Amino acid sequence: MVDDIKNVGDAISLSVVIGATMDVLPSIALVLTVIWTGMRIVEGSYKFYKWTKASRD
Repeated sequence: MVDDIKNVGDAISLSVVIGATMDVLPSIALVLTVIWTGMRIVEGSYKFYKWTKASRD
């Protein structure tokens, strides 16, 4: 369920990026999208770190 919500958020984020670059959406939407994408990158990096640390043990 949580992954489904994240996937929907990612799809919305991509749509916002495309819309913002075409000057369809206001810049606040672009800022929120950058924040969301940053959060997802940090989350993915943390999971990758945990995975590599577990494989070394």
